[in-house]
Amino acid sequence: MRQLVELNKNLAEFEGVSLVAISADDTRQTLALSKRIGAKFPLISDPDNAIADQYAANIKGAAMYVVRADGTIQYGYTDPPNWLDRPPLHMLVTLAKEALDPKAKPRTSEFDAPCRPQKGVWICEE
Repeated sequence: MRQLVELNKNLAEFEGVSLVAISADDTRQTLALSKRIGAKFPLISDPDNAIADQYAANIKGAAMYVVRADGTIQYGYTDPPNWLDRPPLHMLVTLAKEALDPKAKPRTSEFDAPCRPQKGVWICEE
């Protein structure tokens, strides 16, 4: 929830990008969370993983994708050792801007990203 609140507060950073959060929680829980944080972007309930399966993600754990407008994946981060482990905001902003650039090549793994998890800490390139 902390990351959703942070994304909500910094939504202007994602200009030109559609931000959507997908949860394995049921519709009632997802709607309650959306109201509680005052979400300014859609929170979608996907308890049967119908959406997640399109991206080969099992979000019963955790997954994060940056998806281009054409549906291709710019970046994917799945199954972190700790499901609370989330990429930092500045990394998501960078990846979102890359997704808008048709010349940017997709990043193939979390190790091909501006930041990467290492022993529970995100290490970022300068």
